[in-house]
Amino acid sequence: MIDSAGVFDSEVASHERQNWTPSYIRHDPFTVLCRVRSFEDLVVCGITSQLRLLVSDFDEITSPGDEDFGASSLRTQSLIRLGCVPTVP
Repeated sequence: MIDSAGVFDSEVASHERQNWTPSYIRHDPFTVLCRVRSFEDLVVCGITSQLRLLVSDFDEITSPGDEDFGASSLRTQSLIRLGCVPTVP
């Protein structure tokens, strides 16, 4: 689960979740948009390296050449999926 202590707005973090195979755990990256104060949930935006999912004129691509890419902890060019905005407890 997410240790939300120390996670600030627009910081890139990852959500650990177990896939259908008990031995396989995924770490899904996301960026924190805001915190819902009444529940302390985080509103997040999904990030993926699957650039084929790009929605033109909507999603954002972040690349190693971007000024803030090094601070993101992402390893490769990635897609910030603006249509993927869930809440995480």
